[in-house]
Amino acid sequence: MTHSTRMIRAKERVPPIQWHLMNIQQLLYTIGKRAVVHRACIQSLYPLNDSAAITRIGSAPPRHRLENKSTTDRVDNGSDSLGTIRYIGPVVTAKDASALYYGIEWDDWGRGKNDGSVELPSGERVVHFSGPPGRKLSGHGSSVSYKCSFAKATVFDKTAERSSLLQRLQERYSNEEMYSNSEVEAPSDVVVAGEVGTTLGSEKPIEFVGAKKLSTQQTLQTIEKISLSGCQIVELGGQGLGQLAPHLTELDLSRNLFSKWSDVLAIIRELPLLETLILSGNRFTVDEENDNNGEENFENLKVLVLNQTLLSWRNTGTIITRHFPKLEQLHLVDNEYEDDQLTEFKTTGGWVETLSVLDLSLNRLKSWTKVLEIIGGMFVNLSQLFLNGNRIVTLVTDAKPIAFQKLKTLSLSENLIDSWTSIDALNAFPLMDTLRFSKNPLTTQMSLGETRMLVVARTDHIAVFNASPVREKERKEAEQLYLKRILHELAVIGDDKTEHERVLAAHPRFTRLRELYPEISIDQSGNTAGSGSTAGPRKLASSLLKVSIIPMSMQATSFDPLVKKIPQQMKVSQLKLLIETKFGVQVPAQVLSFRTDSRSMPMLLDDDNAEVSYYGMQDGSEVLVNDNE
Repeated sequence: MTHSTRMIRAKERVPPIQWHLMNIQQLLYTIGKRAVVHRACIQSLYPLNDSAAITRIGSAPPRHRLENKSTTDRVDNGSDSLGTIRYIGPVVTAKDASALYYGIEWDDWGRGKNDGSVELPSGERVVHFSGPPGRKLSGHGSSVSYKCSFAKATVFDKTAERSSLLQRLQERYSNEEMYSNSEVEAPSDVVVAGEVGTTLGSEKPIEFVGAKKLSTQQTLQTIEKISLSGCQIVELGGQGLGQLAPHLTELDLSRNLFSKWSDVLAIIRELPLLETLILSGNRFTVDEENDNNGEENFENLKVLVLNQTLLSWRNTGTIITRHFPKLEQLHLVDNEYEDDQLTEFKTTGGWVETLSVLDLSLNRLKSWTKVLEIIGGMFVNLSQLFLNGNRIVTLVTDAKPIAFQKLKTLSLSENLIDSWTSIDALNAFPLMDTLRFSKNPLTTQMSLGETRMLVVARTDHIAVFNASPVREKERKEAEQLYLKRILHELAVIGDDKTEHERVLAAHPRFTRLRELYPEISIDQSGNTAGSGSTAGPRKLASSLLKVSIIPMSMQATSFDPLVKKIPQQMKVSQLKLLIETKFGVQVPAQVLSFRTDSRSMPMLLDDDNAEVSYYGMQDGSEVLVNDNE
């Protein structure tokens, strides 16, 4: 029997008397046991000798369980899975309807079991909180991935520990000080593996020193960089951080349990020399109406990393404008930004003039025009922009862009760009010399060598492509090969002026390349010729290339490389027949590529009907023979 599904809110389903009982039960639960804080614990948090320092901390315990939890609080399940509490109360399908549960929205897809609702046997669906709807898994039939689940409070509390920054700082970097100020015996972190004789005839133990003892050898008074990633930290935990680590310039607090931006400001306030702050994986709420921090500035902070925080573009901009006027680098990876969000925040002056690096990778941006208008319009001095893993289709705009005139580095890997006109459009940015461009539809069916050659040849200034420098010789060869291909296209179309104009429009650098390489010219018939040749185009067309044919296939490795002169107009299919005759590798199995020298990137010869001159093969080139098995 099929039940109709009806969505109802949880309170519609649970009888009122049960809700009253639950409110009383939750109140009793959250009161918990009264914490007893010993002087030794307080001193472990503040290894100071004056009693005033201890008084300042009061009786707040350095570690916390999940008492007094509320929605928006962050949790860690003890297995490195982070989530946000979205609901506290009973679950109508639980065996014990009065038991306290946490409704948790996990950060990662697939970690949950539902969308914040449960289904009754009758088919009715009870919504305890509205989480993200499930989404189908590609390639897994009807399987659905979720982000939400319910966890019984009494069970979850046993593993979900929370802590303060000061406590974790002591544990990780200053165990020696912590134990010296308490009556608790420090755990052994040294393993004696044996003994070895010394030059004086005595025996010396061989010790393997663990991470804890190594950490005590670092002095907090001098340390400049600290990582406390994944330490269940929810707050600063008192005062005195600046006294413990006065020279701290870089702090990594990624994947902790912060939920309030005000808690982060309390930490920054203690560290006047802080330049780099990493907060990735935390999820913040920003209460603008009750913000008591005003326009408090931290001018020394230069690098802010907010990856996977889901802070809105508007809130991010507002926070930085208020507090970080000299910011230079901003990382906002995987924050689910869409084009429309970019219009929600615009400003001038301050940090928008000092920012030089912006990372917006793994978001949902589609419009390059929006990026130019908003990002380029605001950040006038931006030199590096990372947009990997977005949904940008084209870089072509109606008018020549005036933004990004100081941009030097652009990363566009894993987008949806499918046209060479987008690569041509990069010439609008005169200072751009570094490009990352891979895993786009435009190049998915091309070899790495072919892609690299065309990108280098079609752009004016690229000096580093996909992290590899472009040598002067490589650029020259790429541009010459590209020019020959254009001339080849023109030769095929003959005297058709319309087609001639179409080809030239598709290759904006053609005129410039002709200026650079006048020896490669085109006559009235569209045939290529050397400008200094007296034999005419027919002589050039019939000239021979001396190439080395090198067997790489397992079928032909017993053969020595073959040096052969071949005509420039030889087709790839004819070259394959020659190779079959010399090396015995059947034509259907051959995969041919060539390189201009042993240091160059091989380029596939993937069109059997194309002449070898189309690929820019020249004297001294190496033809590599592989097979497809």
